[in-house]
Formats: sequence, structure tokens, C-alpha cells
Amino acid sequence: MFNAENASAEVIIQQVQGALIQIRDAQTAAQYLRDFSAAVSLSDLTAAPPNGPGMSTATAQAILSACADAWGHAQLYQAGTDPRNPGAGYVYGASQKLVISSRTR
Repeated sequence: MFNAENASAEVIIQQVQGALIQIRDAQTAAQYLRDFSAAVSLSDLTAAPPNGPGMSTATAQAILSACADAWGHAQLYQAGTDPRNPGAGYVYGASQKLVISSRTR
């Protein structure tokens, strides 16, 4: 991100603020995912066109799970707890990795 030995205080503060803003914005995106996933069902996602996108059941389940986990992670950030209470050691990113594995940065 930066070299703390060679960066000014202003540059360090701006870089840290920028990263924190991205984290905050990601929590908002997680809420949008929650809203989306609450508005659709598995059958909505697997319905064949023209009634739906015709996803496979596995893909639809992965998407809904990733949306729920993103929201749960956002709840940890915002409220300190995930109301779903998945238990110790739960890896929120696992479901998301399934959905984004084919994408590269």
C-alpha cells in the first residue's frame, strides 16, 4: 500500500482512509446483496427463460449462500454479531470464493 518510512503523514492518512472507505462501502454492497437474495427464491433463479435466468441449482444455491454470508459478515462489522449465529470457525469467504472463483482481479 505504501512505504511508511518514505511516505508523508498526509499520504499515509489518505491511503488508510481510502482503504477504510472501501471496507465501509463493501458493507453497503453486502446489504444490497441481502436485499436481492431476500427478494428471490431458488426456483426464481433456476426457472428457465423467459421466466428466469435458468441457472443450475448448484449455481443458484451458491449465489444465495454467498449473499447471505456477505450480509452476515457485514453484520459482524456493523453490529458485532451475525444474527444467524453460524458458530466459531465459520469461514464467511468460503461461499463467496465458490461464486467468484472464475473471476480474476
